[in-house]
Order: sequence, then C-alpha cells, then structure tokens
Amino acid sequence: MQGQSMNISSLNVRSMLPKNLNNFFRYKGSLTNPPCYESVLWTVFETPITLSHNQIKKMESTLMAMNNNTMWDNYRMSQPLNGRVVESSFKTHQEKGTLCCQEEIESKLMKIEGLITTFGKHAHLVFSHQEAIESKLLKIESLITTFGKHTLSEPKVLFPLVLQFPKRNSESYAVAHLAHPMDLHSFTICMHLRTRPVGVHSVLSYSSRGNDNELMITIGYQVGLWIGNQFVNLPHNFHSHEWANYCITWSSHSGWAELVINGMFGQEQYLQGGYTLKPSGVFILGKDQDGFLGISDTDAFVGQMTDLNVWDYVLTTAEIKEQRSCHTNKSLRGNVLSWGVTHLTLFGGVQLETDYRCP
Repeated sequence: MQGQSMNISSLNVRSMLPKNLNNFFRYKGSLTNPPCYESVLWTVFETPITLSHNQIKKMESTLMAMNNNTMWDNYRMSQPLNGRVVESSFKTHQEKGTLCCQEEIESKLMKIEGLITTFGKHAHLVFSHQEAIESKLLKIESLITTFGKHTLSEPKVLFPLVLQFPKRNSESYAVAHLAHPMDLHSFTICMHLRTRPVGVHSVLSYSSRGNDNELMITIGYQVGLWIGNQFVNLPHNFHSHEWANYCITWSSHSGWAELVINGMFGQEQYLQGGYTLKPSGVFILGKDQDGFLGISDTDAFVGQMTDLNVWDYVLTTAEIKEQRSCHTNKSLRGNVLSWGVTHLTLFGGVQLETDYRCP
C-alpha cells in the first residue's frame, strides 16, 4: 500500500524456488489488477512451492489491502482459455500416456473405425442384410462401451479393509509393496487408527540403505516423526483411544511438518528442510525397523488400522478434511500407498477385519 515500506537486509530468492527450474509451463495470463488483460507472460514451475496453513494464516492477518483491511480471499477464479495456448518445457503426463492405456485405446478406435467403414460400404443392402447390420452395430456399441470403461480405468479396491494388531510382539507387522518410488520431496500421510492404551505405537516405518528411520511415525502422548534419522515431536491435545483420523504433511522445500487430527491443525515443527527421502527401502506397518530386526518390540502397534494412504505431495485443507468421510472408498486415494489397492503381506497374527470405523 502507498506509504508502507520495509527494509530487507538480504533476500535469497533462489532458496524460495523449486530445485528443478527446467520443467515449467508458460502461457499468456492476466494482470493482477483490473482490467486484468491477458497480456502477461506467466511461468509456472512443475514442482509447486508449498505454503503451510499457518504461513497462509499469517499472510492473511498481516498483509493490508484497501481501506486498511487485511488481505484474504484475494484471488481470481480459473478463466477460459480464450484461444490461448499453454506451452510446457517438458513432456507432460498426458504426452507420456500415463493416464490411460494409449496403445489399447488406439487399437480399439481402429477396430471401431474399420467396422464403421464396413458398415458404410454395405449400407445400400440395408433391407436385405438387416440382421448382419444390426450385429455389426451391436459389436460397435460393445467396443465403445469397453473403450469407455478402460480409458481411465481404476484398479479394484478391497473395501472395507481393517488391520487388527491383537498383541505387542516383534512378529506382528505388514509389509507394503509400493509401486511408487519413495524418493519424495514432500508427502501427506493420512490414516484412521484405534489404539490400545499401552504407550507408544509404531504406525509405519520405512528404512533405506543406511537409515533405519528414513521415515517413521509413532503415536502416543505426542506424535513422533522421523525423516532421514532426524526426529521431531508433533504435539497435540487429543488423548482418546477411539477411532481418529491422523494426517501428517511435510515439505522439503520449507522443512515444515504439520499434524492434523480429526480436521484440527496443530503447530508446525521444522524437520529436514532440503532433504529427499531415499528410494529402494522397506515399508512396513505396525513396527519400527529396529523392532523388525529383533532389537525391540516395546513400541509395536496394538489396535486397529485402516484407510492409510500416502501421497507424494501436500494435500489441500479440503482434501485433508475429506479423509474423515465415511465414504472413503470413493474419496481421494494415495498415489504412493493406496489403501485397499497396494498389496500388503501380513505376518505374525495380524488379522483382516471388516468391522469398519463407520457404521
């Protein structure tokens, strides 16, 4: 605002940008103030810069707008393309064909085209070959239906899926066979837990070569988070042993980790800024990797666990709150660990239950 000023001794702009500056989108966007002409060249990096909920709240409560009011909800809704072209400096997921089975789709389309061509050649015999034509039409309809089902097909989901860890020992755990590599720059982990009142519970543990605690989460009086063998406590005031939804977010760019319990956001804690999780490790549920090696079983998980999902990015507030829904079989699933889809191998008496957290 006019008349406001601030002295900044030093500002490292590069430290606020993502590490990879080679992958970006570019398009002609609008000015940030009226009349909002779409004449400004915007550059948007593929890797987003994440802000924590507390950082956003601080900006909303300190930045001043017109009439000396705080600035919040100050954004412009998505606009139509209006003939503009969005360019990218790299091959996008759509170009790579990762959203659907490209070759299979093209093959089905060629079959449909061939049937339609054949149908067109024989259309003049419509009265004498009515049954044959109707058969071809039915086949075309079947192919179109099959094509529609498989274009963005979803994997089969085992629902409901509840793991019961009946007692504390070093043999009870589950191994998750992840299809997504764990070299993560950020993550969100959400799960529903019902624990027994027996101290600290190791919910999940991911070990890499050289780091037993590459990533680990424990639940107790506080929530413990390990990243790259470094530890921080995430304090909270929730001390019930009934079903509860826990979500933990972390971003390497800022280093901030945040705990959300039943939709309530806790205080951020700093951990391992600039760090990247190491891939090719072992991901288990219900034990830490030390206990997995037989050193200790004092913090093994005892209770029930369900809807544990892992994403390689920080979810929005709305997406985090959606995880509490009783319709989790229809809500957002993790792209690193997808509950009910990612294969699990159970050991030591871990039981499968259908007694879901929702009635």
